[in-house]
Amino acid sequence: MAQLLRGVNYLTISRNPEFYGGSSSNAIISAVEAAEESEDQPANSRIEWPLNRARLWLDNAANLRFAKVTGSSLPPRPVADDYVNRYFQTAHRLYPILNRISFMERYRNFWEGLPTEGKGYELWAAVLYMVLAHGHQCSTVDPDDRVRNDALASPYGETCFNLAKSTFADVPFSGGDMSAVNSLFLAFVWLFNQQRLHEAYAMLGTSARVGYAIGLHRELMPLDAHVLDTNGWCATWWELATLSGRPCGIQPREVDVRPFPLDTSPIDLQYLERMRQFSYLAWDAYEQVYSLAFKHSGVTERAAALRAADGAICAWYDGWYHDSTWSKEPHGLIIRLRYLNLRILLYRAFLNLVVQKREKQMEVKEESVVAAAKCIEMAMSLVHVTTSAINAGSSGTLQASLFHTMGYLWNATLTLLLYVRSDSTHDLLATTTPDRGKIIDNIESAAVFLARHQDALPFARVAAEKVRRLLKKVATGYVSSDTPSTSTDIHAGFAVPNLESPDRILNFVPGFDVPTFDIPRFNFEMAFSGTSPQGELLGLEGREGDRTNPHWSPEGEGFYFYDTPAAG
Repeated sequence: MAQLLRGVNYLTISRNPEFYGGSSSNAIISAVEAAEESEDQPANSRIEWPLNRARLWLDNAANLRFAKVTGSSLPPRPVADDYVNRYFQTAHRLYPILNRISFMERYRNFWEGLPTEGKGYELWAAVLYMVLAHGHQCSTVDPDDRVRNDALASPYGETCFNLAKSTFADVPFSGGDMSAVNSLFLAFVWLFNQQRLHEAYAMLGTSARVGYAIGLHRELMPLDAHVLDTNGWCATWWELATLSGRPCGIQPREVDVRPFPLDTSPIDLQYLERMRQFSYLAWDAYEQVYSLAFKHSGVTERAAALRAADGAICAWYDGWYHDSTWSKEPHGLIIRLRYLNLRILLYRAFLNLVVQKREKQMEVKEESVVAAAKCIEMAMSLVHVTTSAINAGSSGTLQASLFHTMGYLWNATLTLLLYVRSDSTHDLLATTTPDRGKIIDNIESAAVFLARHQDALPFARVAAEKVRRLLKKVATGYVSSDTPSTSTDIHAGFAVPNLESPDRILNFVPGFDVPTFDIPRFNFEMAFSGTSPQGELLGLEGREGDRTNPHWSPEGEGFYFYDTPAAG
């Protein structure tokens, strides 16, 4: 009963459709009704009990997952070994949900045709497939030309991902367990890095629901679970709660899972704890500034709320930077980029408002001007840090972070383009922002960085081309404006669109189609959206709430929300 009251780590939904988890009333009632059963056969001795599932495979070798995988489907053993090693050197450092020792023990059993199930990992093969997929994915951005070219020429990433998906369909199981949660989570990260965002969030949602269902938030571990797996199980919960945007799930007081101590944990777990704290601040900032509960608040009130929320974020960052021993190491660099990216997203709506009002020759309040200038300053900083410090060859952690770092760079670059393309906005902010020529140089550096990784990230090639095309239009107008006799308007030749709809803010260049990354189009709803593709690494994504699309209204000082993007 004690176990049932706290939750268990498995499901038995096939037996009872109304069974919703170990903490449910159905589970407790079933336990009470079973109290009169024979005492000589404890409940946990049943063959379907997750900890005993390995017997199914020992008694029937034909059902081994390994036996169902053709030799041509998996990479050759030497290649697979390389992918596994690369996974633990790269992606694992950002998502420390597996224990290398216990994983490698099962990995050897897998190649020897022995059972790999048991102790909470009934679908361990799916975890293996996703580890291989991640190892292949990180190899595509490896600094070693041979490793990178071999990975780019091989289909093993997609093959292993499909194997992981088929495992759930091909192997009968009575419910979820940690292997299901972990493999689904790794599938989310892999898909997100591939820019298959719709599939990615479906995976993340499923993983989070299975995690709740098996009582992962109750921190109940099987009595004979591998002791080395327990940290990974706790890390899995914090990763899920943070990346899926569950405000309650990231607070220790709301769940039984304990946060990792900052004084004794290794750096990767300290990093995870810091990101949990950061996610809480991100949600609080969103709530205070952009919640629909404050839809009738004006710009002045929202600017004041943003200053207060941003002050809390900056205080947290300063405290971490000075107290942490690894603030200048790769994990610290990633936190800095996420910190800058979040603040850009929070402030950019004000920059958007300034641009809209200046295009319409309307008065702009001082609060919006100050916020817009801050947004430009942070975008400049993010571009500079990314292009100068993110070197995949210097660290496996940075190599794995390259995929979502490109998203941060993309957001910052478009923010700068939004600013420099508006002469009237530049005239207003010229005294509080860097020189326009310096900003253009920064944008060009971002385009070069994107182009450098175009082989592994098809998005990067398209993004670099689009940025340069738009930058050429902007730079032409900027250079020509220095010579009065040849002064031209950068908007000449095409009409400036109606800017009341923020998602049309960059539609002033014919044929400019922003590539799919982070956001399906360049719009400023992302800071408000219930499902922000960029926010997943910031704890701002996947929120299952009000899906109303908010828009800044350039009329007056109010901040209004409309039901559809077309409204304005």
